[in-house]
Amino acid sequence: MAGRAANLLGLRYGRLVVIERAGTRGEDALWLCLCDCGGQAVLRARNLKFQTRSCGCLQREFAASGAPRLLHGATRVGRHTPEYKSWAGLVNRCLNPKTPHFERYGGRGIKVCDRWLKGENGKHGYECFVEDMGPRPEAMSIDRIDNDGDYEPSNCRWATQSQQVRNRGSSAAAVK
Repeated sequence: MAGRAANLLGLRYGRLVVIERAGTRGEDALWLCLCDCGGQAVLRARNLKFQTRSCGCLQREFAASGAPRLLHGATRVGRHTPEYKSWAGLVNRCLNPKTPHFERYGGRGIKVCDRWLKGENGKHGYECFVEDMGPRPEAMSIDRIDNDGDYEPSNCRWATQSQQVRNRGSSAAAVK
């Protein structure tokens, strides 16, 4: 027996605000939502609560940014190389508002340089990243030297976990 649907009127989910009940599909309540971009979408309550954050405009913006979804050769039987994981992670942190801690990266204006995002001279952005950074050393991850600077060759290095901790904004502020 299905329970009574919660009233979502007026609630915000990402860029969407619920403006009216739009019926049911099976046992799922449907809601008409207005997006910040002016678009509308009819969505299931569970998708609003756990997944959807726009009418589709976020996906279009991400696609228009030039950030590729997958690079052939950087994965082997479903397993990504360590360098690809680092590159995809930094792109995601700066461009995808659904990423945990987005507010620490793209949400505060940290960007990825065009060379690493879009590539150049016929090379993919990921290829440029590997060319600039080299292979990832064991037990290291990508680090921005200036925590307020962008992801670009002159501001990035492979760093150990202890170097990363010392370079955090909160640690640097506490030292000053």
